[in-house]
Amino acid sequence: MNLIHSGLLKRLSEKYRIHLLSTLIGKPEIQQLNRYHEMNVNLIDAKIAHEHFLLKILRRCEKLLFSFVFEIETQEIKLLCRNKMFQKGFSCVRNARILRFIADISLRWFRNAIILLSKRLTSLPELAGYHFDGVISTSPLDIRENCIVNFLVTNKIRSMAMVISWDNLTSKGMMNANHEYVLVWNQLMAAEYHRFYNAFGFPAKVCITGIPRFDRYFETSNDTRSKKDFCRQFQIPETHKIILFATSARKHFRSQMLIAKHVIEYLQLHTDLTLVIRCHPDDPIDAYQQLAEPRIRIWHPGNRTYLNARTFSDWLPPFDFLHSLHEMLRNCDTCIQVASTIRLDAAACGKPIISIAYDDPEDTPYTESVRRLYDYSHQLPLNQLHVDTMVHRKQQLFNALNNALARTELLNKPQDKIRLFTHFTQPKSVETVLKYVDEWLK
Repeated sequence: MNLIHSGLLKRLSEKYRIHLLSTLIGKPEIQQLNRYHEMNVNLIDAKIAHEHFLLKILRRCEKLLFSFVFEIETQEIKLLCRNKMFQKGFSCVRNARILRFIADISLRWFRNAIILLSKRLTSLPELAGYHFDGVISTSPLDIRENCIVNFLVTNKIRSMAMVISWDNLTSKGMMNANHEYVLVWNQLMAAEYHRFYNAFGFPAKVCITGIPRFDRYFETSNDTRSKKDFCRQFQIPETHKIILFATSARKHFRSQMLIAKHVIEYLQLHTDLTLVIRCHPDDPIDAYQQLAEPRIRIWHPGNRTYLNARTFSDWLPPFDFLHSLHEMLRNCDTCIQVASTIRLDAAACGKPIISIAYDDPEDTPYTESVRRLYDYSHQLPLNQLHVDTMVHRKQQLFNALNNALARTELLNKPQDKIRLFTHFTQPKSVETVLKYVDEWLK
């Protein structure tokens, strides 16, 4: 989806003949996408098998060893949330040098076994008539894509991995395929890849590309409509300042309605404000119907989560998903977010950011609290940059809104600060990816 919505897939299709293999996109959807993005991408009609139970068992063991060997904060927090006794034992054995040595050797064995087994268990006769020059894995920590890559590698087809999100290397276990090229956002992710995979003896070329979908934020001229047009669409008075609240997935944060109600309380103290709630696809729009305040505008993608989708189209995000996000960020006066990538998006747009770090009730245990999300591995370096205001109670939220809405100009410092994550502060990412694809296929 990131490749499609960023325009990267269209640019690739202008130079290469692209065949798409997906569990999420069917024939009607690829036709719609081709028309909307004015590209020509072919869909491969092949059935991708579910993960074999033996691979699933091996991967669970591998993920546990991965967390232990590399001391991954994200995985340790998730373990703490599931089983306190297990976490305590996990911590106790960490300092035992002999156990660490055994774990390191075992991790290598498990990864090699998974790669070998995935080759033997995968059969895709539908691909026999194709003559691929290469395969690009856009979710390279997904075992189904690992199986496809490993299957194709046996036929001497080269492979490239695109790590499409800043949390993937530390949140999804291990990449069980060896790629010639690995594309990452930034130097932090490149260092993570080298740390986790250099010991496995397959020297991939790691390339830093920036974030393709962020190119639109750094363009000096674009087709984003004026604030007047934006206000007309959402029926917002032009004299109003706009608060954008981007919700998160329910499974991560269940107190979002509380935050919405607190912002409404703030609205009632001011007559010149409008709240725009941008719902996460997993956030039910029906829940917000109870909010009667006339100065609320609710945007929802209207699709279902993948697990609950009845058809491909139920899951597929709107074609203008990234465009609408850019418009909201560009035209809002401050953005409220909950431990999501929106923190980077808003900073790239130079907007004051308020990060929610409290729950309902406020004494929610750490293992269930939103606070734990800011302690995940990928969040820690961003926390240190202080591009946002972290709030731990309602009054802090009100104070942060006062400060953010008092600003009259865009901020410049956040863009410079988050260069550690975006790599570029100019629209160079898509071109950089294309350059590395060309180099890879030579």
